[in-house]
Amino acid sequence: MNNWCPKCKGFMYSHGVHKCPPLWKTNVPTYEEDEWVDVFAQNARTAAERRAGKIDAGDYNLMDGDTMTVRVQTEDGIEEYEVSGEAIPQYLATKINPALKENDG
Repeated sequence: MNNWCPKCKGFMYSHGVHKCPPLWKTNVPTYEEDEWVDVFAQNARTAAERRAGKIDAGDYNLMDGDTMTVRVQTEDGIEEYEVSGEAIPQYLATKINPALKENDG
């Protein structure tokens, strides 16, 4: 079974019960000038983050400290967001049972 919504590409947590988040028009002036791209997101800020993430995929300049201005069309007008990225390494430790290690041989 495919658990991804064909419309918004969001993960469907339960069997077929899914409501797509709102659709936002987004624009990145340094890359697209007058082109507006649709992004599904719960709010304007998340729409800006998702749009920047799509552009940043592959070169990861935002992860290296760059920023990107993203415009989002809202009911009240155009909001601008300065988007940056952050790469956070995560390390996990699991305790080794000494009794099991001795039996490993």
